[in-house]
Amino acid sequence: MKKSINNPALKSLEILIGEWEMELTNASFLPNKSDKIKGLSTFEVTENGGFLIERQGDIPLPWSRWVMGRDDSEQNYSVLYFDDRSVSRK
Repeated sequence: MKKSINNPALKSLEILIGEWEMELTNASFLPNKSDKIKGLSTFEVTENGGFLIERQGDIPLPWSRWVMGRDDSEQNYSVLYFDDRSVSRK
């Protein structure tokens, strides 16, 4: 069963929930910027639907996690990122 987002501030991201094929190109850490890497990316809700989390991990590159949220008083979303290279970004 597909969980839904309980946080009204994130409701518009509900369409992302599920598993997606992804293609990574033009990344600074690829040997050649023209290389294309394909893999799967999964979006799911966490904390009773309060946040959206994205997981990558089956591609031959660093796995990563993205936690998405939004302040009720702002229109922009925030993302916290971490990968197995110990890179953290906002």
